[in-house]
Amino acid sequence: MDGKIKHKLARMNNLEILHVRFHYNGEFVNSRRIVQYVGGDERMSYTEKDKISMPEIRGHLADHVEVKDAMQLHWLFPGKELSTGLRLLTDDKACLDMSNCIAEGGVPEIFVEETMSDYNSEESDWETDNLISSVFCVYICILVKIYVAY
Repeated sequence: MDGKIKHKLARMNNLEILHVRFHYNGEFVNSRRIVQYVGGDERMSYTEKDKISMPEIRGHLADHVEVKDAMQLHWLFPGKELSTGLRLLTDDKACLDMSNCIAEGGVPEIFVEETMSDYNSEESDWETDNLISSVFCVYICILVKIYVAY
């Protein structure tokens, strides 16, 4: 953080600053109704509460990682687990709601999810693996129905 920003933050009351923790370059994994964010990095950013907006949040995220249009941002409601507390950040109102839900001194946790349009078929086998997995699930369901019918 450069000296100007440190000086400005030092002058401001902590009640005016929102500390934000970004989790990025990881992925959500859902196993037995337990959601985890696996891999990736995390970094802190600081923003003035009265400037909270999607462009502001995405701008701070861009300080740490290349921001793509297809990225979805989720924030974790305080005191909740990932499986029940994730809220989608879609617009300025959602950013304001997030800010209002954070207690004094609290830090919102923002998780970055790269959506399918971010994946290039040359870069990832995710689509193929997901298709194979879906076909396998349909096959198992058919076998179970046949077994139950007899």
